[in-house]
This record gives sequence, structure tokens and C-alpha cells, in this order.
Amino acid sequence: MTALMVQSSGWFQLLFNLVSSAVVAPVAERRFGPWRMVLVFAASGVTAQAVSMAGWSLRGGGDSVAICGLVGALGTWYAARGSVVALRRSALLIPTAGLVLCLLADNHGVGLLVGCVLGAGLVIPVRHRLTA
Repeated sequence: MTALMVQSSGWFQLLFNLVSSAVVAPVAERRFGPWRMVLVFAASGVTAQAVSMAGWSLRGGGDSVAICGLVGALGTWYAARGSVVALRRSALLIPTAGLVLCLLADNHGVGLLVGCVLGAGLVIPVRHRLTA
């Protein structure tokens, strides 16, 4: 979890991730609620950092992988339930980008894919999950 809190590339990374969070997190919070947004952020970030520490990238850190998780969850939601057709189609590129990044051993791909998987679970309305 510590690797999520440290911006190892300095001020540019810090500013970029702050701006990215300011853009993506409010949308994710409105779509999923605050607790689910935090769950997606934490699960995506911790999983991606664990993969990095297992050998993909032993140096570096930052919360960009967790932000990617929010993007993945939002992409999955919009692909399944979005009302704008162009947005639904473009959202399908997100898991593809995640796979390509994983093939390049870039932990941002792990964040995207974990977010996509968690987002798939968030697509199903709560009342359907409770009655099924």
C-alpha cells in the first residue's frame, strides 16, 4: 500500500496524478458511490503494485495504477450501460489497452484490468444481486 502513496518520479508525477484523480475520481464516485470507488481504487492499486514487486518493476510507485483501475471500472460500466453509443464502443478499448500494457509488463495494465473486472460486478444493479 505504501507504493501507492509515494510518487517516485517527483513533482511532475505528483501533479499529473493529482489532476487525473481530480478528473476521474468524482465521476467514479457519482457512478459507484464513495465506498465502491475506494474499493476499486485500493484493489486495483494494491494488485498492480503487488505484481510490480513480484518482478515487473521493482522501482517506482504512485497511485496512477489505482486511477487506471477507476478508468477500467468506468469503461466497463459505460460499455455495458452507457447511453451514448460512441462512448460505449470506445470504452471497449480499455480492456484491450490493459492487455497490451500487461504484455509490455507495465503495471498500469494490471490496474486497468482489475478495474474492468470490478466494474463488471458493479454493472449489475444491487437489487438484482440480492434477489438472485
